[in-house]
Amino acid sequence: MVCATGIYTETGGAPELFRDTPLEQLVDLYVQEIEDGIGDTGIRAGVVKIATGLNEISPYERKMITAGARAARATRVPIISHTEGATCGHEQVDLVIKEGLSPARLLVGHLGDRDDHDLHSAIARRGAYVGLDRFGFALELSDTLRVKNLVQLVRAGFRDQILISADSCTCLLGPAARIKEQMPEWEVSHVFKRVIPQLRSAGLTQEDIDAIVAANPRRFFANALSQRDGNT
Repeated sequence: MVCATGIYTETGGAPELFRDTPLEQLVDLYVQEIEDGIGDTGIRAGVVKIATGLNEISPYERKMITAGARAARATRVPIISHTEGATCGHEQVDLVIKEGLSPARLLVGHLGDRDDHDLHSAIARRGAYVGLDRFGFALELSDTLRVKNLVQLVRAGFRDQILISADSCTCLLGPAARIKEQMPEWEVSHVFKRVIPQLRSAGLTQEDIDAIVAANPRRFFANALSQRDGNT
């Protein structure tokens, strides 16, 4: 289990504390949570989370991405992102590169919510990881289409840049809890129970599956460890 530091989209909740905090203080906070631990828990974050809203990146989100990228560069941890509606992925890659990081240190998240092989392959071609990470989230896209898009990426030669998950929330309170009732398969074990058998049926080999669920995550973290400075 790897804990994250970082923040969500502006519309999803932007604490005034972060909105008004100078950029370099945010970098210092992220670095502290990675190197020393979060609060007094002793738990150190091992990845930075960044997020952007639908179709555009707000100044607040740009500020938080910049802080996250600088902290990731200083501490050699990778970056995972939230995209809303699978938009702004290329802009996220641009911002990470601008801060001197290789795209191989970024997982562009939730791209699997769009049935768009051209988008997926374009992000992979730039060197970033493609997050096909909401299997079971049928309100956005069916698993049938998600599997189809994953197989297309493998066939196109981008197998080693795919990361998958269910992005399942283990605890939802209030009205949000009803989402679970609408999507009973949206659970943390969904990928192993149902998705991997579908991938086999679609023609992927055990070597392909091992690469996606084991080798790729390992390489994602190794990339960060080996690329402290610049794009090397």
